[in-house]
Amino acid sequence: MWWKPSDEIIVTDDDFVSLDDSQLSLPRQSDGSLPNIDFLTLAEGSNLIDAGIDVGIPFFGAAPDIGYAEYNPTLSIENPIFINDAVIQYYPNPTKDKVTIYSETQFTQPLTLKLINTSGQILYSKEIKANAMLNFDINLQAYSNGLYFLVINTNSKDYISSLKLVKY
Repeated sequence: MWWKPSDEIIVTDDDFVSLDDSQLSLPRQSDGSLPNIDFLTLAEGSNLIDAGIDVGIPFFGAAPDIGYAEYNPTLSIENPIFINDAVIQYYPNPTKDKVTIYSETQFTQPLTLKLINTSGQILYSKEIKANAMLNFDINLQAYSNGLYFLVINTNSKDYISSLKLVKY
């Protein structure tokens, strides 16, 4: 099947959050990850959303989007979890094969980090000692597409954050 241009889909500047290609040469973040940019990200209400053809790759909505990434306003690249004065972040989200967990500050108390599926099964667990900083990956290749929860237990509280995995 070949793609055939159609008068039904008109692409305009308004279909994108940004067309500023200078974002492509921004430096990496302090943790070494790529910069967060919105170049060619589909804008809310774009007629390119749900306008593609299903070729067997996972997508959000009624049909795939036309563009380099699926539009989904509920997902983000970094999702901080605040624990007292420290912040745990994980990226990328969505992801296809791994998620990186990191912090730029040390935790004064020990932590237990768990990845849990929607059935409540613990798929991954890691003990983190007091006065440690985080920087590790969780391999997700063995897990199916879907919604997962990242749960962090401290001596005093449980912190829960939703992590949606999109594997393609």
